[in-house]
Parts: sequence; C-alpha cells; structure tokens
Amino acid sequence: MKPTASGAASWVNSPFTSKRSLSATTPAPSSAGIDMRKLKRAAPTRSKPWNMPPLIVALDLSDLGRAESLAGSLAGDVGVLKVGLELFSSHGPAAVERIGAHGPVFLDLKLHDIPNTVRGAAAEAARLGADLLTVHALGGEAMIAAAVEGVAAAGGTTGIVAVTLLT
Repeated sequence: MKPTASGAASWVNSPFTSKRSLSATTPAPSSAGIDMRKLKRAAPTRSKPWNMPPLIVALDLSDLGRAESLAGSLAGDVGVLKVGLELFSSHGPAAVERIGAHGPVFLDLKLHDIPNTVRGAAAEAARLGADLLTVHALGGEAMIAAAVEGVAAAGGTTGIVAVTLLT
C-alpha cells in the first residue's frame, strides 16, 4: 500500500464512492470503515435511497422471522441493516435476500482466508446483493484486494470494509 499525504493508505471499494481500488490519494475512511460524509451523496443500491439516517442496526438474531419483522419495522428510519454471523449461519443467503427487501444490507462476516477463497466468497456476497461486506484486515493486502476483485468480477457494487479490531 502506498501512503496518502497524511501517511496512511486506504482501500476504497464502497457504494459511498465511485472508486474501486487501493487509493493513495483518498483520505482514510472513518474508524467504522464508512465515510459518513459521503453517505447522503451516494447513489441508491436498493429501493431505499442512501440519504436515509446514517444508522446501522445489527440484526443479531438467529430467528429470521424476528429479524425480518424488526427490519420491516425499522425500514425508512435506519440507513443500513446488518446481517451477522449468527443470522447468516442460521439461514444463509435467504437472510440477505429477505432482510434486503427492507433496506441496504451490511453482511458482517469478517472473512479471513486465503485470497482465492475470499475472492469467491466476496463474489457470492455481491451476487446476493449485499451492500457492504466485512473482511478481517489481518488477512493482508492480497486478501483484501481479492475481495475487491471478487465483487468486481461478479459485476457487483458491494463495498468492502476491512475490520482491524474485534470489539
């Protein structure tokens, strides 16, 4: 990675920007991986526009019916709906599809594997319609680049967010 003027390099692959690669000139995004200043200017990726409140709600449930009900009740009041490991492990792609009917989906899987595997998984997440996907930054530059390549190969617009620390 090449450093920016501030000394930090940043990956840019997001529905919030038009760039799709490592950028040495783009300022690093917020600690959450999303530059919230760009949220209101981005093009919509679902029936809900991105000029919604910049709030991400975690649907950390294993019951898809309850998660979908919550997503439906929050539609229009939140910006992004997070599908995490518990819900995705319980219901797989159906969780992304059903929750996605209520707004943009943040698929929080924190992928961390060999680049080829992450490339394929990111491509599948893009095909599912996930708007954001997490990878673990410890996987390194090649793995993060593979995720970006996978999304592009699938013709998707899924943003890749590199998680550096689990909280």
